[in-house]
Amino acid sequence: METRVEIRPATARDVQALARIEQRCFDPGVYGHLLMSESEFGRMIGRTRSMIIVAEADGRVIGYAALFFIRRKRLSWFFSHAVDPAFRGRGVGTSLFRGAERQAVVNDCPCMVLEIRGKRELFERYTRYGYAVIREIPRFYPDGSTAIRMGRRINGGQTGWGQT
Repeated sequence: METRVEIRPATARDVQALARIEQRCFDPGVYGHLLMSESEFGRMIGRTRSMIIVAEADGRVIGYAALFFIRRKRLSWFFSHAVDPAFRGRGVGTSLFRGAERQAVVNDCPCMVLEIRGKRELFERYTRYGYAVIREIPRFYPDGSTAIRMGRRINGGQTGWGQT
């Protein structure tokens, strides 16, 4: 039987679940200071310049997407995205990502940027979604690996990205 997944804005009640997902999904040796704590998740919830959406199944938070809005540039920054390992491979991550893109448009920030570690499967996924490479950032992550910054204009039009 398939579990119904709802995508919704995060609330203060979700903070502990969000931090647990973060801990399960990201290696501190690789991501270090980029990992979010309960207090950081709490600060992002209910702000006008940031948003966290969650995937919920049977009353349990199973994933999230976090984004920041830079309104003067009409830009959204897809900051983080994680799905509980027990729920991967079911389309939850894609639903969260598409939900984040919808929120970017709703918040009048239709240009989205993101950074990924140079993993081939992530690169291929975002390329399929229409994202293009903006630049590579050497030694971006605490383990010394490179970040690939990618971007896309979500609300129609060409990608139109240059070096930043």
